[in-house]
Amino acid sequence: MSHIRPISLKEGDKVCIISTARKVSEEEILPAAKVLQSWGLEVTFGQNLFSECHQFAGSDLQRLSDLQQALDEPNFKAIFCARGGYGTPRIIDFVNWAGFAKSPKWVVGFSDVSVLLAAVQNMGVCALHAPMPLFFARPEYQPSVRALKACLFGEKSLLQAPPHPFNKIGATQGVMVGGNLSMIVNSIGTSTQFDPLGKILF
Repeated sequence: MSHIRPISLKEGDKVCIISTARKVSEEEILPAAKVLQSWGLEVTFGQNLFSECHQFAGSDLQRLSDLQQALDEPNFKAIFCARGGYGTPRIIDFVNWAGFAKSPKWVVGFSDVSVLLAAVQNMGVCALHAPMPLFFARPEYQPSVRALKACLFGEKSLLQAPPHPFNKIGATQGVMVGGNLSMIVNSIGTSTQFDPLGKILF
């Protein structure tokens, strides 16, 4: 099954930052907004981004509302999940995917956002397991943030890693799936279960 690759970003595109999981402050997210703006992007915050409900960024309904609005908005070309932690599995089964199916866009995140990425991939659309806004300004994340920008803007990039004795030298291609291991395990038997058959599990 070939996957739809959302349209590459360009200067002037609108993107949205939401949180489907733990709470974040405006102080923590503003540096990321400045990074995205430096890429020439117009940044919108989810209506409930800075809401709080215990450890979450607002109630389940508030977080679901922000996610749904971001998925449905055709003018948003990418959705950045502000941070992970826990909370995304609580709302994923209530998402309506009709609007997203009509205008697929990049969805970016990691940690428990892996279940959201899996749902997107199960629809046949590419998603990005990548740094989230909470970490954009941290020095140790800069190589990953640069790689994320390159991917979003359609630039070719090379992923390098130290070799391992079990590596087999050669060339291959295929659909890559994966993410947070605990989320992969916890999704077994659910609507967001990863399907690794015939794919590269990472």
